[in-house]
Amino acid sequence: MNSEQGFNEMNMNQKLNNFKDQIERDIKDIQEEYANIDSRIRDVDYAFLYWILLKLFNIDEEETITDYITEGNDKSVDCFVCFEETKELFIIQCKHYDENTSVIRNDVSDFLKSPLSFLNENKYKKSPTLQKFFNKAKDDPDYKIYLHFYTTNTKYSTDISTLIKSFNIEQQESNKNILAEFFDLNDLYTKYYGESYKKTTNLTFNLKTINKGTFSSLQEEYGIEYTYQAYYIITPVEQIYQLLKVSKDKGYQLFEENIREFLGTGGQVNSAIATTLKSDERLNFLYYNNGITMIVKKAARGKAKSNEREIILTNPQIVNGCQTVNTIYSVLEYMSDKDRLEKYKDVFVMTKVLVIPEDSDTDRQFYHDVVKYTNKQNPIPDKVFAASKEPVFVRFQSEIKHYGFWLKVKQSDKLKFDNFTPREKAEMLEKAQTIASKLNYSISNKDLCIDLEKLLQVALAYILDGYYAFSKKSSVLKTNTEIFKKYSINLQDYLSFENMVRLYLLYKMAEKDKKQSADKRTPIPYYILGFLSYHILDKSNPACYNELLDKIFAVNSESIAQVYEYLKRVCNRYQRDYGKDYNVMIKQKISKELLERAIDIAKDFMPDTYALITES
Repeated sequence: MNSEQGFNEMNMNQKLNNFKDQIERDIKDIQEEYANIDSRIRDVDYAFLYWILLKLFNIDEEETITDYITEGNDKSVDCFVCFEETKELFIIQCKHYDENTSVIRNDVSDFLKSPLSFLNENKYKKSPTLQKFFNKAKDDPDYKIYLHFYTTNTKYSTDISTLIKSFNIEQQESNKNILAEFFDLNDLYTKYYGESYKKTTNLTFNLKTINKGTFSSLQEEYGIEYTYQAYYIITPVEQIYQLLKVSKDKGYQLFEENIREFLGTGGQVNSAIATTLKSDERLNFLYYNNGITMIVKKAARGKAKSNEREIILTNPQIVNGCQTVNTIYSVLEYMSDKDRLEKYKDVFVMTKVLVIPEDSDTDRQFYHDVVKYTNKQNPIPDKVFAASKEPVFVRFQSEIKHYGFWLKVKQSDKLKFDNFTPREKAEMLEKAQTIASKLNYSISNKDLCIDLEKLLQVALAYILDGYYAFSKKSSVLKTNTEIFKKYSINLQDYLSFENMVRLYLLYKMAEKDKKQSADKRTPIPYYILGFLSYHILDKSNPACYNELLDKIFAVNSESIAQVYEYLKRVCNRYQRDYGKDYNVMIKQKISKELLERAIDIAKDFMPDTYALITES
């Protein structure tokens, strides 16, 4: 046994095996959740279609999933998705295969021919909805039609890539707006933990200001030919209110790229903004406030009355000034249109509008830099940037919620949780208690929020040991560190989402006992987790981390309590034998000799429990 794993690289096969296991866990959860809605869900292959739609295309769980499924006499189509706002139609074929079943060339060949032959002739009877979307898309040059073939393995004919390439060239030469793509297990991994597909809402907003003197264009007014067009606009706050109102009404995410985000009106800064807007000092708002930075895809001159100026903004994003925008909205929200226009006609806020189309890597990097540097006036910790910009943490949040917990990834996530309805919180608490009851640990609503940094520390204690959890806290969300690169953004390769939650609850249980102990120091929660994984015989195999937790939580509550009692014995004995002050001890690496002595003593008292966590 080795308690210090170090930084061993994990090979791709191991990562994909763990991911395949996560897919199967997801499918079981889906089967349980939808058993009373769709009787066909008992078929694992059919349930995989739900997985594709829910996990990769982010179809709302409240929607009728079966509306998207065509499986059964389907002419090689299993399901489809149409995002009308962005004009994207996805026609999908899925193969829920194990590694011993190969995807053959004919599977893909049929998929590339059969659906299109029927759809082009308007003879696709399985789904009139799909036929309607296809008819709309095929003659619209702005539409993109995608043929997606998904498989849950990496075993397939080498000729498939050539087949896909030839098909795409043929479509391009025929000026068809159709593109075929083949996704194996590795590609599914990338989509699942990266940027998956989702319904996107577009927004066009005509931003008005009172006259040309309150509007400056670096290019038009000053002749400055920068790479990116920029406007500086003294904007009526009523216009900012209207922008957020239209966004809310349409379901458009106006703050998707904002790092700082809205933290509620109760904070000191937000209260000061609101107080200024409500008082006679509101005319000084332009002087007191730092303003708003907005990035848009496009900007065009609009038609305005008399002396007004108008700019048509396409897909605006507030990247700095989220607090200002939301506070303006909260103050103006409950006023009548007449009072709002009259009372705030002379109240302005400086708005900087940058046009970044994001058509290239250079555009995207510049966008990222603008977000970063416009949020430097009040320094934001690096961990906030790391948490906000990594798609894998968004996946963590959405999947952990299925177990009743809310992962705080962004600064505003606490506010989002507070705004959940009582029914949502009750449902989450019920799910969370299902897992907590295995530990005989009682939780309440306040326990449902998990801080991302804490979750990563807890996982680090288990994957490496307690020393790393203590000493590397500052590294778990620092993007240039080995800990972040090898563990934080790859946590899914070691632990299922359910086991992340189980570990966290084990930590919370130990933390509670520590606070209630006579010395307020024992047991040490991170040591409890690290000493548990020390019993893994092959720590080079990442699958073993899940296997140990699955084995422990498969037994009854009494046996789990014995495991916990055993770990407390090991921890207390290790502390006693170490013989140094607590604060000195936790800064030192774990002593293998002292730990194995503590284990030898504990296992003599609890041989059955020791056997449970060591026998394969």
